[in-house]
Amino acid sequence: MKQLKKCPICSSEKTAQVKIIDKYPAIIFPVDNFSKIETKTLSIFCCQNCSHVFQCGIDSDFNERIYTEYYKYYPYSGVECFIECYRKPFERIFSTIENKTKGASLLEIGVSTSEQLDYFVNLGYKAVGITPQVVESNDIISSFYEEHSFKQKFDVIVSRFNLEHIVDLNHFMEKVKCGEIKVANAMLRIKKDE
Repeated sequence: MKQLKKCPICSSEKTAQVKIIDKYPAIIFPVDNFSKIETKTLSIFCCQNCSHVFQCGIDSDFNERIYTEYYKYYPYSGVECFIECYRKPFERIFSTIENKTKGASLLEIGVSTSEQLDYFVNLGYKAVGITPQVVESNDIISSFYEEHSFKQKFDVIVSRFNLEHIVDLNHFMEKVKCGEIKVANAMLRIKKDE
């Protein structure tokens, strides 16, 4: 196993390549003309310290096409957030956050449908979402979160069902940090209480 750069989670330099797959397709679900789906070499690495499994050498243009052109073929888009085993643990944690300000602003990163925002709207938030896909909704911004220039700061930023899609976690979290996050503090409180 060949050594590589630092782990994107714990920064350990003890990482090893565990698998290389040549010509891995951009989407593996049924499509009309599979022969036209782009492929790339997929290099999988594992951190020997924290066991995080990750990719390296991601082609950013190819990655962008996955979410703007091919993700429409993903059959479960929008489903995870409505399935109880995914939804309930999140709602239990989120309910510990006090929404003292009626109409506080909330951004959800990686939404699939505007229905995904209904939970927050019902709690009194002014909720908007962002996704790389083109979604016909006034409540959803069609853009990559990391690249979008927001005209406002949000009281709360939510990211669920999408961390595995983020290429540069440090850049992502730095951008979230600039949004005055209450969720992060709530998560820390829960961890201390356990």
